[in-house]
Amino acid sequence: MYEQDLKSNAPPMKTQEYRQDGIVNSDKLGRREDGRSGPRRCSTAKPLKGEATCKFSITIAWDEFGFYLKQNVGNPYHTGHPKFANQDLATPNGFLSTEDQEVIIHVHNACGGAAIGRNYILTKFGKFVPSVAIRSLQNEATLPQPEEGDNRKLPANDIEGLLRYFETEEDISFQVLWDVPAGSTNKTSNETQPLVDGSEDDGSGGHMLLSTTFDKDAAGNVTERETDHSTEPAMDELGREVSAAREDESIFCQDKIFLCIAWTNKEELRLFQKFPSLVYCDATSDTNKNKNHLITFSGRTTNGKQFIFLRVWVHNQKRVTFKWIFQAVLKSFLPSGTHEMVQLVLVDGDPQQMSEVRLALQQYLTSAMFTNCGFHLVTIGFKRAGIPKPDRDAMKTQYDALVSVLLHWMYSFMRPGYCENGDKYLISKTLLFHWLKSKDVATVLGVEGPANAPTGPHEGTNFGIKSHAARVMPSHTMVKAGKSLIFQSKLKVKEIRHEATRSMLNTPLWSGSATSKHVVKIAESILLQIAERVSLYQARRVAQGEWQVTHAPHGSQLPPGTNGTKKVPKFTRIRTVKLVNCHLECSCCHYESVGLPCVHQGAVIASHSKSEPWTGFGHHDVDLAWWTHLRMVNGHDSR
Repeated sequence: MYEQDLKSNAPPMKTQEYRQDGIVNSDKLGRREDGRSGPRRCSTAKPLKGEATCKFSITIAWDEFGFYLKQNVGNPYHTGHPKFANQDLATPNGFLSTEDQEVIIHVHNACGGAAIGRNYILTKFGKFVPSVAIRSLQNEATLPQPEEGDNRKLPANDIEGLLRYFETEEDISFQVLWDVPAGSTNKTSNETQPLVDGSEDDGSGGHMLLSTTFDKDAAGNVTERETDHSTEPAMDELGREVSAAREDESIFCQDKIFLCIAWTNKEELRLFQKFPSLVYCDATSDTNKNKNHLITFSGRTTNGKQFIFLRVWVHNQKRVTFKWIFQAVLKSFLPSGTHEMVQLVLVDGDPQQMSEVRLALQQYLTSAMFTNCGFHLVTIGFKRAGIPKPDRDAMKTQYDALVSVLLHWMYSFMRPGYCENGDKYLISKTLLFHWLKSKDVATVLGVEGPANAPTGPHEGTNFGIKSHAARVMPSHTMVKAGKSLIFQSKLKVKEIRHEATRSMLNTPLWSGSATSKHVVKIAESILLQIAERVSLYQARRVAQGEWQVTHAPHGSQLPPGTNGTKKVPKFTRIRTVKLVNCHLECSCCHYESVGLPCVHQGAVIASHSKSEPWTGFGHHDVDLAWWTHLRMVNGHDSR
C-alpha cells in the first residue's frame, strides 16, 4: 500500500537518425557509410504524460482515532488496462530470493556468461530472468563453486535413454521410425528387444518398417499409434538398405534398428498456428556423436524472430528419408487447420528435398508455393564456383567491389522492385552477361587458377543451435543433444512471449506517430520510411476512384550506400491505385505481400489532404499480424 506519484518521470522523446529497416536484408540496411551502427531504439513502460497515469491508489493514513485506509479517486477495477500473464514478464531482481541471486551470480561468474545463468535459473526455478538483469546482480564477491551432484545414470543404450527422456517431457510429442521383426510391436516399454543404431538404413525380408507416434494432449494423456510402411512401394529402397546393413554388420534377426526420430514442442506448434504462412526446411550435421543429420522446420514471426517447430534426426539425406519426413511426420504433426494456411515452403536447394516438397504441395499443402533459398543459390553458389581472389592488394579491392555488384545483381532477380515480369528479367539478365564479358570484369573475375569450390555440403547454424549457451556439439550423446535442443526450444518460446508482452506495455521513444503504440517495432520503422518517401511520388487522378502514381524525385542523386550498385537496372513503373469497397488497392501488391500499406497509397492520400498535411498511416491501415495487442493476445491460450 503506497501513494503513487502521478508525475511522469519517463525520459523525453528522442529525435535521432535511427537505422533503417526493411522486409528484405534488414541487417545491412542499418549500416552507415563509415561502418558505425546506428543509435539504438529504446522504449519505456512509464507514461509519457502525468495525466496518463492511473489515479487509483490506497494510502495508509492516521488521525486521533488510529490508522485507516485512504482511497484516491480512480478506477478500482482497472478496466481497460492491458491483460497479460505474469509468467510472460521478466522476474524482477527484487522478487528473487537471496539464494536465487547467489546462484545467478555464481553460475555467471563460473561459466563466464550471463546466458548460462539465465538458462540455469529457467531450468531449476522456472523463472525467466533476462541476461541484462543477471549482469546487474554481479558484484566483486567471489563465491565458492559447488560440486556437481548430478549422479543420475543414463540407460545403457543411448537411443533408449533418449526415448525415456522424451516420454517424461510433458510438452514433447515424437515419432520414431524402426526396422523391427515382422509381427512384433514397437512400444518403448517393451525392452525384450535390444535397440541397435542403424548407421545405414532399413530391411524388409522378415522385418517391417514401423513408425511409432506418441502424441501428448494438454492434460498429459499419451496416445500411441503405429504405422507399417513395409507395404509402401516408395519405402522399398529403405528396406533393401537396412537388409544389407543387417547382413554386413551381422545384426541378429530379433534386434530392431533405429533409423529416424522426429519431435516437436506443443508450445512451438502453437507459435506455428499463429504464424503459419512460411515454412523453412534446412539440414545440418555434427549435432551428436552418432553422426545423425538434423532436419529442422521453422517459421517466422512478424517481427523477424525465427522459431523451430519440428526437428528430425535422420541417418542420411536420401529421397526415401525425406519421403518419410514429408509424408508421415510433417503431415501428422502439423495441425490440419494450418495445411491450407501455409503460403511458402523454402528449402536450401537439396534436390532430394525439392522432389518431396513438390509431392507434399500436391497432397496437403495445396495453397503453398515452393522456392529455393536465395542465399544458397547466390552466395553459396558463387563460393562453389571457385573464382579465386587475386594475391595483389590492388586487385583485391577491385575484386571485392565487382563481387559485391555481381551478388547484388543476382539478388535483384528475387527482390521486389526490380524484375517483376519475364521481359524485365530478360533485359536485366542480358545486361548482366554483357557486363560480365566486359574487359575490366573479365580481367579480375576471369583469373586463371585452381578452383576453390568447397567439397562438403553447406552447413548452416540453424538459428544458433551450435553457438547457443546450451549448444549441441559433435561429441554429445543423443540424450544430451536432445536435452539441449529441447531446452533451446523452451527458451525461444519464453523469449518470444516475453518480447510480445514488452512490446505492448512499452511506449517507443523514437517515434511519436499514430501507429507507434499499436504496431511492432519493425513495422513502425518501415511505416516511417514510407511516410518520408511519399513526397517523392506524384498521384494523378485518371478516373472515378482511380489514380496513377509515378516516381518524381526532386533530384537524380542516388541515396548513400549504393556502392556501385547503380549498374543493376531498376525499372521505372506507373502504379495504379483504385478505390475498391472504401479501400485503396495498389497494383504493386505491397499490402497483399507484407500486410503494410505502400508509398503509392500514401501519395494518393497525401494528395487529397488539403486542409492539413498528411501525418502518416493509422494502425487500422496495417494488417492485424503487425499489431502489438494481437501478438499479446496470441501469446497465450485464447479463452
